[in-house]
Amino acid sequence: MFQYYIDFNTENTQFPNKRITSSLPNMQWIMGYVDKTTGARKGSENSVIGITSKDDESKLRGSRGVLYLIEEAGTFARLLNLYQVTRPSVEDGDSVWGLIFLYGTAGDNESDFSSMQELMYNPRGYNINALPNVYDKEG
Repeated sequence: MFQYYIDFNTENTQFPNKRITSSLPNMQWIMGYVDKTTGARKGSENSVIGITSKDDESKLRGSRGVLYLIEEAGTFARLLNLYQVTRPSVEDGDSVWGLIFLYGTAGDNESDFSSMQELMYNPRGYNINALPNVYDKEG
C-alpha cells in the first residue's frame, strides 16, 4: 500500500519526490538525492522501512521511529508482546516522541482479538490516549 501512496504523492503534490532508495522487495524508501558533483547524499533522507513481524516481535526490538503502523492488529495472537517491544521505541520515561498506531480488526475465525480488546478496554495501563467508548451500549 505504501508504494501506491508515495507514488500518488509524487505525481500529485508539491512534496519532495526524489528518492535515494525505492525498493518494494526490501520494503525500504529513503527520500533525497545524490549530488552529482560530490556524490554526497542530500535532501531530507526521511525513510520508511516495512518490517514483517509475523510471530517474532523481537524483530522490532531496538528500533527507533516516529510512527509505527501495526496493520491488521486484530489478527496478532501476540499483539501485547509486540506492543510492549515497540513501546520503548517511541517513549523514554515521561517523554513521548512517536506514535504506535494499531488498526484493522479482521473478522475471521482465525483471528485472536483478545490482545486488541485488552488494549482498547484498558488504554491507560498501556499509555494509550483513551477516547470515550460510544459504541458499547453495556458497561
